[in-house]
Amino acid sequence: MQLALHAMLSVLLLEGARVSAFTHLNALPSRAASGNRFLSTKLSQSFRLRRDVWRQRGNGGTRAFRFSELPASKRGGDEWIDLRVVSYNIHGWRDASHADNFDKVKRVLGSLSPDVMALQEVLHPYSLPTDAAQADRYLDKVRNAQGRGYKCGQPVGQESYLLALADATGLPYVSFGKATEDGYFGQFGYGNAILSRFPIVSETHAVFEPEAHHQLNRRMEAEQRSITIVKLKTSQYNTHTFCVAHIDQLSDALRAEQLRFMLPFAEAAGPHFLCGDFNMFQRTDCTPEQWDAICNDADTRGWERPPDITEAMGELHRRGYQDCFYMSDDHKNSTANGLRVEGMSNDVQTPGATLWPDNPLLRIDYAFLSSEWGQASARVKHYQRLLVDASDHFPIVVDLQLSAAAVPQTDTAAERTAPQLFAVVSGDDGNSM
Repeated sequence: MQLALHAMLSVLLLEGARVSAFTHLNALPSRAASGNRFLSTKLSQSFRLRRDVWRQRGNGGTRAFRFSELPASKRGGDEWIDLRVVSYNIHGWRDASHADNFDKVKRVLGSLSPDVMALQEVLHPYSLPTDAAQADRYLDKVRNAQGRGYKCGQPVGQESYLLALADATGLPYVSFGKATEDGYFGQFGYGNAILSRFPIVSETHAVFEPEAHHQLNRRMEAEQRSITIVKLKTSQYNTHTFCVAHIDQLSDALRAEQLRFMLPFAEAAGPHFLCGDFNMFQRTDCTPEQWDAICNDADTRGWERPPDITEAMGELHRRGYQDCFYMSDDHKNSTANGLRVEGMSNDVQTPGATLWPDNPLLRIDYAFLSSEWGQASARVKHYQRLLVDASDHFPIVVDLQLSAAAVPQTDTAAERTAPQLFAVVSGDDGNSM
């Protein structure tokens, strides 16, 4: 079949005046292939909060920061930047029972005072229909797995939940990477978002479209999934890179394939923080009782028992990613008294489950530091879950200390050969997005 190879490099540059610019590459010629996969590209929606919102926030209750006012500390005579990152799958703006969760999410995230938020399963632009009957009809459709193709539209004059959340939490810089426009939650933009207190210097969104064979023998469609990568100006002289990913919930083979596609984009950005919903788990994160419960649950459902470690998790291990829980002072010192927020888990021995607040069983949400970011340039002070029922996941809270010295530059093979395009892997059905 003929598959087109199109190229578009999407780069947004943010300067003091908060001006963004796009650079596009012309489409490359079509190429024929039999059984091969090619890269195609599409422009992902990215945006900034309106400049007037930033001005209002600067003059109002949540003031704009100056770099000299950023939290910092000294360790060994060096300057360190203290910041809090929260990773949260918000379940398409609804809780585990499919009731609207915006107010809960806003309250939970506001209580954490994050500097960077990495969200998964974000609908944008989206807010619940103001008409009660229409809202109930839409929520019921999704609850009964009939959301695909359903369109109820954005209420006229109502601000999107994502922008309203950014405004409520005082995080004025927003990057949204759209993975698809129609899926389980209906016809809305769906993907990842990063909200930041720090200016966004650059961003990349890479979207993976599964090949047709991944759709076979599934109880739920394999959707497009994505990674969002932003470089933030964390001090007057420094930038640091943060990434959020969301990968498939059913197939480990597909998860490993998605990671092999996504991670080179992150690696090309240099040392980075990576978090998100990876939909995978491993035995070493569990107590013996928890692992037995996971295996018994698989038996009850008639599923194959899970392996001790999955192929997708092995991909992260091979690339040297360091799990922030095991790097944290909480784990190393067997004490977790630094995060005084109501509902904090206080995990010190094992990281704890993140899925299903009513019956927590699986740890599928993670935060990692890339291999280049060692103890010399980054420290994980705290890693905890917040035990709240606003979504079908628990949020992860990570307190970092990042060196205010120049971020180390490496010349790895991955950086020299990493893809430079904003890309979608096209399936083998001849269609490109």
